[in-house]
Amino acid sequence: MNKYQPFDRLYEGVQVIDKDMRYLYVNQAVADQCMQSIDDLIGNRMIDKFPSLKGSEVYARIQECMNTGSPTEMLNQFEQLDGSKGWFELRMEAVDDGVIIFSFDVTRQKQLEEKVSKMNFEIETLVEERTKELMDDLKKEMDLNSFKAKFVSMASHQFRTPLTSIILSTDLVESYGNDLVEKEKITKHFDRIKSSANHMVSVLNDFLSFDELSSGKKRYWPTRTDLVTFIGDIKETLNPILKDNQQIITEIYQTSKEVFIDQQIIKAVMLNLLSNAIKYSPEESRIRLKMQQKNNHFCFEVCDNGIGIPKKEQDMLFNSFFRASNAQNIQGSGLGLNIVKQYVDLANGSIEFDSTEGKGTRFIVEIPELHPVTKMG
Repeated sequence: MNKYQPFDRLYEGVQVIDKDMRYLYVNQAVADQCMQSIDDLIGNRMIDKFPSLKGSEVYARIQECMNTGSPTEMLNQFEQLDGSKGWFELRMEAVDDGVIIFSFDVTRQKQLEEKVSKMNFEIETLVEERTKELMDDLKKEMDLNSFKAKFVSMASHQFRTPLTSIILSTDLVESYGNDLVEKEKITKHFDRIKSSANHMVSVLNDFLSFDELSSGKKRYWPTRTDLVTFIGDIKETLNPILKDNQQIITEIYQTSKEVFIDQQIIKAVMLNLLSNAIKYSPEESRIRLKMQQKNNHFCFEVCDNGIGIPKKEQDMLFNSFFRASNAQNIQGSGLGLNIVKQYVDLANGSIEFDSTEGKGTRFIVEIPELHPVTKMG
């Protein structure tokens, strides 16, 4: 019995090179990796079968292992006779017959790494190009240098990270195949893709709203609105982002079933304030939405028990791109509350807040109820 026969059925490549640098033993995995048959390799010198090995690092490592008896490991790019290339992790150990080499094909992994690296470069280029376009559009209204520094920092973080996650997760899912054992991994990557895509949509919506408001394109147009249906739609929109056991508690009092508001704008204001409350509050917390009519105004409050806003930073809360110091590790564009303030101003309304760091925040919004024929902005 050939003493190397136990290696015949291994998925890992195993080969033995004798002291004349000839193939003494190869298993089927090595033959497949070399695109040769076992009979084509056995008894032949390595450099006769693969001339490109002459003078290569892997050839020198084999000789060194054979001469010194010291084991070694390396990552090697191997070129086939047809010009194709593959990557292999090699482990070499000296044996009585020469050197035994274990080889593991990591070509797919290297291709994925190279693809992600290329995609990252392309994403960075696209972010830089898009940033430049936005800078040109906003140059007339803003301090270009200050705005550019903030926008590049925000865009690089908010776009590149989720895009890279989407690309890598997609490639990994493709590599898993149809094995049911991989179902849990595939589900995890699809959840990551959906989360990243939803975050990017949210950031892009902020950009579009910011641009619309800054250019003066947005108008406030109140219509007759069924409040129960309106609030129901808002809660349904927010359900997917609620943390474990979080709840939105609604309280409606001294309010008729119908109010006159611009549904799109007021919905955007409520969604922003409520999604912030969800994001900055812990699991199992209660977020309250209180509504009433008062002096021909539609009034509502959003209250949470979240991280709160540091006292010394509260004057900057509605500034564009402002992120509180205790919220730096939480995703956000820094545009949301600035957009909220512009929407409320567009409606001739008011917004106030009180907040205690570590205890929570309350926003109070009052919007005048106008007859639907009145157009503002």
